[in-house]
Amino acid sequence: MVRDLYSAWPLGVRAKTLVSGTKDAGYNFTMLTNLSKRAAALLWGLTALWLLLFVASMLYHTGGRWALPLDDSFIYFQYARQAAQGHFLEYNTGAEPTAGATSLLYTALLVPGFWLGLDGMGMVLYALVLGAVWLRLSAGLLLVLGRKLGGEFSGWVAALLFLLC
Repeated sequence: MVRDLYSAWPLGVRAKTLVSGTKDAGYNFTMLTNLSKRAAALLWGLTALWLLLFVASMLYHTGGRWALPLDDSFIYFQYARQAAQGHFLEYNTGAEPTAGATSLLYTALLVPGFWLGLDGMGMVLYALVLGAVWLRLSAGLLLVLGRKLGGEFSGWVAALLFLLC
């Protein structure tokens, strides 16, 4: 049944081997780092360009002040600051734990910034760099997955569409 479902898929055999778990399925995680230096440099360049455009737009719209587009970022900063001090999921020290930080992973990724002594706009910069790094890694994964499923062109289309959205 599974094979029939995937054989009707436009990618045919490639999709079937990825899903079925056969030897050709490509579950070798070294393929994730199997980007050429040129492809990796291009993705880093596009990510840096995207970050530059975001920062330029932010500075333009805020009159030259560093800011983030939503207050959610500062809510995460507060939860991460509290977690760095040993008060996980507490918005204020001594308060009951709350579910205000809906992304526990993002909160955990922000904690090292506070351990490094960053605060205020230093944390804003840390969050922007952290976002750029994860944006680049995600684009790289889409490039590899797109190549695996549909070839070189499909990989680049997937990665570029991801970076543009």
